[in-house]
Amino acid sequence: APMYILYLQPLITDIIFLLIIMCYLAPAVLIQNNICPLHMRLYASYILDSAQAFCFFNNSLSHVSLAANRLVVTVHPRFDIFTKSRSVIISIVQQLIDLLICITAQFSLPCCRLEIDYTIFNFRQVLVPGMPNYVLAYIQLPVKIVFSAIPFIIYCFVGDIHHHLKVRSSYTYRVSNPLEHARFAAQFATISFIYILSWLMFSVI
Repeated sequence: APMYILYLQPLITDIIFLLIIMCYLAPAVLIQNNICPLHMRLYASYILDSAQAFCFFNNSLSHVSLAANRLVVTVHPRFDIFTKSRSVIISIVQQLIDLLICITAQFSLPCCRLEIDYTIFNFRQVLVPGMPNYVLAYIQLPVKIVFSAIPFIIYCFVGDIHHHLKVRSSYTYRVSNPLEHARFAAQFATISFIYILSWLMFSVI
């Protein structure tokens, strides 16, 4: 089904995240030392940082495509936009946009290097001395907010439509269980709103 093609994108990125944690981060935390040789640590940092950035932006883009799919399927089911072939094309375009953002963030405006912090058992970005953090201000933060705001707006619209569907007895596009769709949209709109607040608060703090 086309929906599963779209859901495959965040699933793949989650698998990559888990592989990085299991194969690199977890062993390093257990031995309290970097598992890469000293002369390879800089390259490993670039590879891991790029992979994680790619996965993060891909997940963010997936929220937009899944929200758009929800809008079309539940509000305009007669519009057969998300066919199998189109879903594949959307996924490919999503990967290309993600790659462009990742390359821009990692290589056009480099600011940080990835480092294992054994006190928090995770990676952290360390600013390169003398290098302003343009990536956060002009790429990461705007991308995070925009890719959370778009699903928020879509789910609010979907929820509002289905709320009115429950009240009205007739509608051009008949959709089953409008209340269930409204609750689903409200849940994901709330999650998107929390994401927006988190990006703003934690970035400022």
